[in-house]
Amino acid sequence: MNDRVVFVSSREFRLWKYAVGHSQLLLRSPSGPEHATCVDIFFKGVSRISSETDYKGLRIVRQGSVPNDERSVAFRLEATDGTGVAGSIEALVAFALESEISYHDESPIWSGSGLHTMPVHKL
Repeated sequence: MNDRVVFVSSREFRLWKYAVGHSQLLLRSPSGPEHATCVDIFFKGVSRISSETDYKGLRIVRQGSVPNDERSVAFRLEATDGTGVAGSIEALVAFALESEISYHDESPIWSGSGLHTMPVHKL
């Protein structure tokens, strides 16, 4: 396999939102007293999830194509705090966005509006 680290952060992330009908999943590290910005990790075309609800620090490893589904990509999620917390997501694509939205604001990347107007990074 061609494992490649595509995202690393020491911030705490939570499983923020999942929509079965649209096969979308959002991990979020919200803004607050410790961080002025919000970081959203957005997965689209999700076909498989095995995830914890919280990650203290997050590393995402892109593992390559999924067997029997060459369009999807396997992503391994790892907590960076040494606890061994891990998960995996199979999806068509993943993006990361850091923005100054508040805790309760809808993610611009979730709604699709931020994909063309904000500095979104494909993972």
